Amino acid sequence: MGDSRSELHKKDNTRSILNRLAKAGGHLESVRRMVEEGRDTAEVLNQLSAVRAALGSTGKLIFKEEMEKALDEAVRTGNYERVERLNESINRFIK
Repeated sequence: MGDSRSELHKKDNTRSILNRLAKAGGHLESVRRMVEEGRDTAEVLNQLSAVRAALGSTGKLIFKEEMEKALDEAVRTGNYERVERLNESINRFIK
């Protein structure tokens, strides 16, 4: 039963991540149109802020899921390689 619950959780997270990415893509497309139309810079920057926020929250969701997996693997196996790779990815993400 634990496996099916875990699989459902994974599907829910994947769906949520894809929805967030679609939303960020929609915001970015809106920014592109605004620039083409010569819209006010303040409006463009506000929309870009929405894109950044959407990508940031998506990154946090992905990070949380991966950190849980990496720590579980490290505790079970004693292998911390996945945690180290995740740490490197986080450093690149937050630059």
